[in-house]
Amino acid sequence: MIEDGLLERFPCDAIYGMHTGPGIPATVFATLPGVLMAGSGRFDIAFRGKGGHGGLDADAGQDLALVQAHFLLDLEAYTQERRTAGRHVSAAVASLQGGRPDVYNVLPTEICLLGSTRAFDRAEHRLLHDKMMMIAEEVAGRSAATADVHASIGVPPLLNSSRETEIAVRAARATVGTGRVMAEGNPISASEDFAFLLERLPGAFIFLGNGVSDDGSFRNIHTPSFDFNDAVLPFGIQYWINIVKEELAVR
Repeated sequence: MIEDGLLERFPCDAIYGMHTGPGIPATVFATLPGVLMAGSGRFDIAFRGKGGHGGLDADAGQDLALVQAHFLLDLEAYTQERRTAGRHVSAAVASLQGGRPDVYNVLPTEICLLGSTRAFDRAEHRLLHDKMMMIAEEVAGRSAATADVHASIGVPPLLNSSRETEIAVRAARATVGTGRVMAEGNPISASEDFAFLLERLPGAFIFLGNGVSDDGSFRNIHTPSFDFNDAVLPFGIQYWINIVKEELAVR
């Protein structure tokens, strides 16, 4: 949309976004100034070796399952170290493929894994990808294997501007009352492509609670069991009306 000229066709001074918030009590709003959500990236890694027989060649240093296992353990150790230092980064594997599901004694010649990365800082995100490549090459080299690594950063961290966040908080409080607006806390590791718009314009993103069960459980987004809570719709509508009122009152 940005590349297609959205902001040139529809110029504006500030921009606001909203997202449903499973796990937040219904009709409660939540936002933060500054970084609210993480930037996201992705990676594809292929470990390759000569393969062999699971009995005859198991000690020949070409068991790629062990190579990828060492890679994941070393990568987790690095991300844990950075989190301990207060620099949130994470890497999660979504798919791991290698060998054949009907063969028990053949070492594969290739194991591929792919997944996603998260970080609250661009430089830290690039450092994570560089470290990922180094770890992959190191563990592969120790087993006379090779590593082919491709990593890219997609969505940047979502950064709320201070002025517009104040307006969003006032609009939310005018909608549901001060006690039902969360304006403090920690950013979340999910990512959101509204961040691209906030790179171009000042603005604020906010969550509207979708509800929590009595036992504390909830049905999360991007799952088959998610059920949007229609009861919060009037509060979302009123929030947008109040955003307009707040903006017109201060400009």
